[in-house]
Amino acid sequence: MCAHVLLVEDRDDIAAIAAHALDRVAMVTRVRTDDDALAMLGAVLPDAVVTDLRGVIAGTSPVDYVASLRVRLDAVAAKVRARSPIIILASAMDPDAQHAIARALVGVVALPKPYGPRALRELVEQLTAPREGAHPEG
Repeated sequence: MCAHVLLVEDRDDIAAIAAHALDRVAMVTRVRTDDDALAMLGAVLPDAVVTDLRGVIAGTSPVDYVASLRVRLDAVAAKVRARSPIIILASAMDPDAQHAIARALVGVVALPKPYGPRALRELVEQLTAPREGAHPEG
């Protein structure tokens, strides 16, 4: 069984590269904005969220967006008693800022752009692999 990845990316070209990189590793559902991602989480719990921080709506800081995403993912995971999905920050914003956000929140990692398709694929494979000894339902 492959993973389910929610890809939050406003640019079609970057989304196509990411989706191609994850071919045969994950089923990719793509949304364009942070609002779309947060709205989708009521009905879907992905294994990972790969998110671009440049598509964050005006007036919302990237830190607030990632924290909101983390809280929403944790709440949905708790309802269905599943492992909370990892968040991968894949953005062209300052890499130091991305790493600082990732360090500040549990279950968040940074993969600054430009990243190679192989790096994204390997990171998603690593982070969504079943944990040894884990119950199959989470």
